[in-house]
Amino acid sequence: RVWFRRQFELAKSTRLPMFLHMRAAADDFIEILAEAVAEGTFTTGVVHSFDGSVDDLKKLLAIDGVFIGVNGCSLRAAESLATLRELPVDRVMLETDAPWCGIKRSHAGYEHVRTTWTAKDKKKFDEFDETTTVKDRCEPCHVVQVLEVLSRAMGVDEDVLADACHANAMKVFFPDEETVGGS
Repeated sequence: RVWFRRQFELAKSTRLPMFLHMRAAADDFIEILAEAVAEGTFTTGVVHSFDGSVDDLKKLLAIDGVFIGVNGCSLRAAESLATLRELPVDRVMLETDAPWCGIKRSHAGYEHVRTTWTAKDKKKFDEFDETTTVKDRCEPCHVVQVLEVLSRAMGVDEDVLADACHANAMKVFFPDEETVGGS
């Protein structure tokens, strides 16, 4: 709790957005985040790899400047997919968390994955090939799979969701740059 609070002071002094992780600490996290907003030390950031409850999501969305990051870990369980239906497009960001948090066959959202790549065992991966990924490792290109699953979970067209996520990322990480032409 002490060091988490210090992160807000650093963000304020650097005027940088925050990339936040809430795992197994939702009540403390939300309490400290709300304190930071009241103190003016938090302006914007992303709750990375969100896999909390609907209640957690609603509490986070009640805080201005909070965006919700979604990756394969966010899409593991049917309950998580149901929670993400409550997420508005103007507060979501796509993530991979590569090399972690890929969408596995055992995940509830896997049935919505349409885009795949040939995958090789890392011991047999001897040279770069843009059509092949390392088996069982999340790669940056897998962000399209997160989009596919999240689009279905939220009931939002993929292009609309991609454009919204791009606009959200620009708003948080590049607020002084004009967005030209969507994603």
